[in-house]
Amino acid sequence: MIARVVKNMPDELVTLEYLGEIVRGVEQSGEMSRFFGGHESYSFSESGGVTTVAVDVDSEEEFTATLNEIWPRALAKLTRLAEARSASQRP
Repeated sequence: MIARVVKNMPDELVTLEYLGEIVRGVEQSGEMSRFFGGHESYSFSESGGVTTVAVDVDSEEEFTATLNEIWPRALAKLTRLAEARSASQRP
């Protein structure tokens, strides 16, 4: 995927706009891309020491289905990174 960060509020929100994709090593951008113009936003909230990630997707159904396959692995990796960061910041 080729995306640009539309909004970045550390520890609160990240919003991406998809501009294209790489298909068999070839960039497909603009209207050639199936995902052109799609958006996804990740918002983060904390309560009682637990962080919740909410995901909002504004795109074609095919793109949403693809992300539903990818999210479990991506969120597991995000959890590992966040927990490692948290552990390294403890006194």
